[in-house]
Amino acid sequence: MEKTTKQLKIWRMIAVIALCALLIAGMLYAFSVGHENPLPAADGAKALSLWNEGTGAKKSLIDYVSAVTEEGGADYIPIEDRIAVFDMDGTLTCETFYTYYDTMMFIEYCLHDHPERVSDELKAVAASIKPGYVADETLARNFAKAYAGMTVEEFYNYAVAFGQKKTASFNNMRYIDGFYLPMAELVKYLYDNGFEIWVVSGTERTTTRAIVANSPIKDYVEPEHVIGTDFEIKQRGHEDEPSNMDFKYENGDDLVLTGGFIQKNLNGNKSIYVEREIGKRPVLAFGNSGSDTSMMNYTIDSRNPHPAQAYMVVADDSEREWGTQDWEAKSADYLAKGFIPISMKTDFAQIYPDGITKAAEQYVPADIPLSEAQAPAQDALDYADAENWAYFSIGEDKDADLFLICPTVDMNDEFNMSMDDEDTKASFLGALNMERGIYEDSARMYAPYYRQAAMKVYSLDREEWEPYMELAYSDVSAAFAYYLEHENQGRPILLAGFSQGADMCYRLLEEYFGNEELYDQLVAVYAIGWPCSE
Repeated sequence: MEKTTKQLKIWRMIAVIALCALLIAGMLYAFSVGHENPLPAADGAKALSLWNEGTGAKKSLIDYVSAVTEEGGADYIPIEDRIAVFDMDGTLTCETFYTYYDTMMFIEYCLHDHPERVSDELKAVAASIKPGYVADETLARNFAKAYAGMTVEEFYNYAVAFGQKKTASFNNMRYIDGFYLPMAELVKYLYDNGFEIWVVSGTERTTTRAIVANSPIKDYVEPEHVIGTDFEIKQRGHEDEPSNMDFKYENGDDLVLTGGFIQKNLNGNKSIYVEREIGKRPVLAFGNSGSDTSMMNYTIDSRNPHPAQAYMVVADDSEREWGTQDWEAKSADYLAKGFIPISMKTDFAQIYPDGITKAAEQYVPADIPLSEAQAPAQDALDYADAENWAYFSIGEDKDADLFLICPTVDMNDEFNMSMDDEDTKASFLGALNMERGIYEDSARMYAPYYRQAAMKVYSLDREEWEPYMELAYSDVSAAFAYYLEHENQGRPILLAGFSQGADMCYRLLEEYFGNEELYDQLVAVYAIGWPCSE
């Protein structure tokens, strides 16, 4: 009996050991299949389903992956050396203005989301960006200044939130939806064949991480595999210290953007930072412009110990995208340089997710709100000209004067009423006629036309609408000054206005009626429909 019990224990131990061995073997097999080569290169045609069949680029990619992953083959590359580097803007994602992620993020931050945080100079830079602009180091330095004072986490979160906004260049497209689906599919295909994926972008690093982490390639690119333009980061409270060796991080400290700039990750910096941060030459490189060629050439340099290839995306699709590049010229140029061209028009079976279509216009110039300091200088109207008065001295036998200011009637797309817009001027006069009845029996009436702020101004944040209100008031003030000098002659004054007209009344009070003599002439102010502090 004792012998049988011992044998049973031994057999149980053997069974446990065998089970463990099977589990370990299964895990090793799963890792091998799931990471080394889960998708055989021979299935590349199926894996790249969003690439058109029979094109040179697709065949080249499949042939290359098949050759370098065939263990024992002449071109076999060990898994630890399978490194693929991708530019982002224009290579993985749409970069044509009005969709260039970091540029549009800068514009939105300065002019719409947080104008109170940036200088007038930066607002002017943001407002000046138009199609054909150059995304150079000078512009990147302004980007860095705009986000000064934000923690890295706040900056990251803002970049994520911005991605949910929609671009005007496409129907139903958020900025984060701008990834080319065939390129995202290619990233997965390479990853599944054991390639380590790096994104090497001209966009700032934290922004690039935020974009990638919320994109179709999020599962294939680690945060540490992102290289980008670098803004200066310091520990809060030590922003002005020249060396980071002069302070230490403590629990609860914040890392913040100082507004300083370190480097723009284009041209030579791309090859330098690939060497610095990866430490070995990639074997595959993907770009779309001359600023990527350093990285491409570094990859296919003859000293690379492994077979290497470089591909350039050509934006030649003007039907589904806003591409304007000439395929014949671009492809010939890239082939001469040793790069394999990819045509968005002929190689991509689909570009964007279903439901996203090209808009009627790529870029519709927006009326961008500017600060008072930036608003274009415009002379006030000449109120010696009778054409600039809706009412002028109507009711000459009355004992008091009414200065009546029209409410908002301009519903047009401009921010201030045009004095050449006869239809709006007719609405202007109609609104005044509706108000005059309670005054005309008692007062001689004056009502100037003025470049009032249009209704769309009220959809802006309060800080953003002031320049347009100031332009409106410059006319009202000029009209009132003319009236005082040429018409009043010491007569009692009533001020009246509704809505925007009421706002103008308050402004007149502040500017003119601190004068005791004029204050004594003031009978009443009927400012209706506008808030007033005590």
